[in-house]
Amino acid sequence: MGSKNSRTLALSDDAVILTRTHAEVLLEILRSRASRAPHERDVRDALAEQVSA
Repeated sequence: MGSKNSRTLALSDDAVILTRTHAEVLLEILRSRASRAPHERDVRDALAEQVSA
């Protein structure tokens, strides 16, 4: 996700907004699933760091 994400972020402001929106939606899905699948918490936490960066 890192290098590909960096290239996307360099494209335009629109790409940044789109990337962040998708990441936030995915984060919300992972949050709702984490209560049922504790092993997904690591993925959720890693994604949360990316979104807040």
